[in-house]
Amino acid sequence: MIRPSIARALCGVAFAASLPCAFADEVCSSTVPLTAVPDVLTTATLPRFDPALGELASVRVVVDLRLQPGSGIENTTGENMSVTSSFRSTAVLHLPSGATLQADAVSLHFEFYPPFDGALDFDGASGYTAVDSPAHQVETALTTGLAPFIGSGTIALPLDLLDNTFLNVTGQGGPPATVVAPSTVSVTVCYEFTPYVAFECAGDGTGTPCPCGNDTPPASHAGCAHSAGAGARLDGSGTAAVSSDSLVLSVTGLPSTTTGIFLQGTVAASGGAGVLAGDGLRCVAGTIRRLAVRSTTNGTLAYPAPGDPPLSVAGSVPPGAVLRYQVWYRDPAAYCTSDTFNWSGGLRVQWAP
Repeated sequence: MIRPSIARALCGVAFAASLPCAFADEVCSSTVPLTAVPDVLTTATLPRFDPALGELASVRVVVDLRLQPGSGIENTTGENMSVTSSFRSTAVLHLPSGATLQADAVSLHFEFYPPFDGALDFDGASGYTAVDSPAHQVETALTTGLAPFIGSGTIALPLDLLDNTFLNVTGQGGPPATVVAPSTVSVTVCYEFTPYVAFECAGDGTGTPCPCGNDTPPASHAGCAHSAGAGARLDGSGTAAVSSDSLVLSVTGLPSTTTGIFLQGTVAASGGAGVLAGDGLRCVAGTIRRLAVRSTTNGTLAYPAPGDPPLSVAGSVPPGAVLRYQVWYRDPAAYCTSDTFNWSGGLRVQWAP
């Protein structure tokens, strides 16, 4: 399903949407943190990019490696001992192109340890437990070879996890007892794309101000408010593709009883900011086509309805076209200007073949 806006959001195992952007959006998904088992090959499994959302521009991959606190040393001999310790973990992610992304987290310590105090607790006079948790994050941005990341389901990226503990001991007796806390690694993939359907001409003050200070709340995308105190939000759902068009335009928040006209324009008015007209902002410009006239049902409108031709047919849309959509509606109450009409918020639609 096409959603008008997918925001920049970092989420757990699934995509999340909020804070709509205008044209370039990003969705991110992370693996649940994986425990690094020394010297094993595992996989980072992540969702692919849904091509119904828009046109993929780049893929950003992030590897986050963290040493957990808890690694320790205990002098179990009867002699004094000085120990330089290096607890190190490495994560190597293999990308579809054959390139790799490597993160290294290292914890270095130098300690003097008296003879064994009788308790193997990695504490006290003869022991030590690290409380720091070093981390290393690396990332790369891919703009070519994106095909493996596109489609349904998931992509599995091979992931090497390597541990390397090094001790340099000065003193008599055997080596000290050690315990190594596990490290964890998570992999994040972010897809930056141009959405096929995006809001324009919001009427919330981010573009051209509404004529009477009748802005709607930020990010509501409802155009300028009408006499009932609300705005009319235009949304798109379905697939915006000429060959498989199921895109439906729907408006909510209209006056309960009114008439609206669905319009299609070849360009955005004032670069997407809108121009003053009636009690609101006109967003469509260029060659404007009247698609349909509809009467509201409880303040809502939708087009096309069952039995109507697809939107791309009604608008004679060529594959690859970028068009604007908006609804003009009547508002006869004495309000704002002397005109008796207003406009919904606008939509930008990039039509796929």
